[in-house]
Amino acid sequence: MQFSQIVGQQSVIRDLLHLYQSNKLPHALLFLGKQGWGALPLAIAFAKYVMCEHKNETDSCGQCSSCLQIRKLEHPDLHFSFPSKAPKPNSKKPFGTFHPGFQGIYASSSLWLHL
Repeated sequence: MQFSQIVGQQSVIRDLLHLYQSNKLPHALLFLGKQGWGALPLAIAFAKYVMCEHKNETDSCGQCSSCLQIRKLEHPDLHFSFPSKAPKPNSKKPFGTFHPGFQGIYASSSLWLHL
């Protein structure tokens, strides 16, 4: 997934590009939206852009080794976490419980993305 394939999120993409290009990328970003709004594809496209070896000003190249690994969801610095239990109704923890294996993960590189 690349930014050019994302429909209807141009202002969000513009904001993400501005964060990256102005060297003001925060330590964490939460991509959240209702089902069908494209939060996961947008997060993957942004991860691809950040790790791309030959990006241009508006998108990843889609062809370098990092882009190809991310397309297959095999990049060693790309991690996913999903709630392992659904939250209880009216819970103060709306995202449920995350898999304990994700606590204390450290990658060997200086940058890794946990989606």
